[in-house]
Amino acid sequence: MTANDNWQDDVASASELATIGLTPADASESALVITLLPGQYTAIVRGNNAGTGTALGRGL
Repeated sequence: MTANDNWQDDVASASELATIGLTPADASESALVITLLPGQYTAIVRGNNAGTGTALGRGL
């Protein structure tokens, strides 16, 4: 399981986000980079405190 609340908390993921130009404008937003092998996956996305949000998946 991978999760975060503030995208800059994970230094490696933050660096990768900066490299590919996908850094959020607000440091309190969530964002992460993970590398997966080809296959089918399920992502469960939810906002902090059961709030709403947006999920974006990008294959490179």
